[in-house]
Amino acid sequence: MSPALPEVGAAPVGADDTPSKYHHTRHRHSGESRNPEVEKTFAGMTRWLCLAFVAVVVSFVSPADARPNTRVGDIRLDELPPEARVTLQQIDRGGPFPFRRDGVTFQNRENRLPEQPRNYYHEYTVPTPGASNRGARRIITGGQPPSLFYYTDDHYRSFARIHRQ
Repeated sequence: MSPALPEVGAAPVGADDTPSKYHHTRHRHSGESRNPEVEKTFAGMTRWLCLAFVAVVVSFVSPADARPNTRVGDIRLDELPPEARVTLQQIDRGGPFPFRRDGVTFQNRENRLPEQPRNYYHEYTVPTPGASNRGARRIITGGQPPSLFYYTDDHYRSFARIHRQ
């Protein structure tokens, strides 16, 4: 036979049949403490889930993401895609630029380019044929007027300094 249910609105009852605001820490029907084996199993499962979560998070951070890439490669002007050469011509002329964000300050948050004062670097979009958005290709300029030029085709993960001679 199942235990009698309390009346609607009745106060919860603790182990000594007195109302207890901590009733939720007691076993639902008998007022006994939880089973220690169940508690141990629950604690073990909780630790396992935490470790699994950490493993998943760590798997998404590759060593390349963990350390800034301060090495910058080199690329000659004739090695750039034709769209990048057009973007360089637009930069040399001072515009017009096809994208609203062309010319904004590049923050260098990942510190992949040499450290410089704020507003030193500016970014320009290199159009990607067939892309419906700005794509991943950019030219980053340094100085005012620009005296350094960098190319990235992977949205700032790596850079190559453009040699224009």
